[in-house]
Amino acid sequence: MMTTADITDRSGNPILNEQRATANFFATGAGHVNPMKATDPGLVYDIAPVDYIGYLCRMYTTQQVSVIARRPIDCLTTVVISDRLLNYPSISVAFLAPWNSTTPVVVRRRVKNVGEVPSVYVATIDTSSSAVTYTRGSWSSPKRTKR
Repeated sequence: MMTTADITDRSGNPILNEQRATANFFATGAGHVNPMKATDPGLVYDIAPVDYIGYLCRMYTTQQVSVIARRPIDCLTTVVISDRLLNYPSISVAFLAPWNSTTPVVVRRRVKNVGEVPSVYVATIDTSSSAVTYTRGSWSSPKRTKR
């Protein structure tokens, strides 16, 4: 649903925050759910509930993750992953000290084309920094996963 959400409401107006003012990036979140787009998303981020466990273990205790997962989890035996490794449409990167600004930070996502073939999808990044780069890909075969 995140990848098919609109950045405007159903009337085509900007999404509003709780004070009924134009929402900023954080208040907008993924956007306004568009059910019609969700029926034909084009690209999907294949992720299973188990894929979240390593991410949750990074932030919570074994007991807390077990409650969230509704089954016993042992975070001590789980491979813990950072937020940038979770295959999720949203990308988050934390630059903690002593981060060196000349060291690149790589973020990868794995998507599957469930739309028409051939299709071309282009990544866009909204940032004021020219230091951000990305690699774009195109798909020419059905149901192909692209990393």
